[in-house]
Amino acid sequence: MDRETLVQYWQQCITSETFLTPKHDPCSVGEPHSGYRSVTIQDPSGISQFLSGGDYRVHEYANVQHPQSPQYFVVEPNDPNTVAGSGIPPLASGPTTALDRFVVVSGTKTGWHIYAESQATISQKASDGSLVFQRELL
Repeated sequence: MDRETLVQYWQQCITSETFLTPKHDPCSVGEPHSGYRSVTIQDPSGISQFLSGGDYRVHEYANVQHPQSPQYFVVEPNDPNTVAGSGIPPLASGPTTALDRFVVVSGTKTGWHIYAESQATISQKASDGSLVFQRELL
């Protein structure tokens, strides 16, 4: 699958309101969760505009920790000052960490969905073998 086709599919998921789960929705900031989570900075409309703009790179990885749904795409904004989202510690009502990448996964329960992650965490997962780089989508 090429990048354009993949992004068109993601846009369909945004339209059907399945791409941004409540856990990662910026509207859920203020609602404590039992575990760490990330929220995107943008709502579905903003994510759609960002994806349509094309000012990013897409890297495909295989997630060996989830062989039933191994597709793991890192969306890297070309602008290094772009904040994709924020990390929120367990039971906290507000974010404490800025995150610089979007990750799109094909979950077995929630289907395709997006969340924010840090490049440092992605690099660590690649270093420990949890993620295996496949290719950059052009």
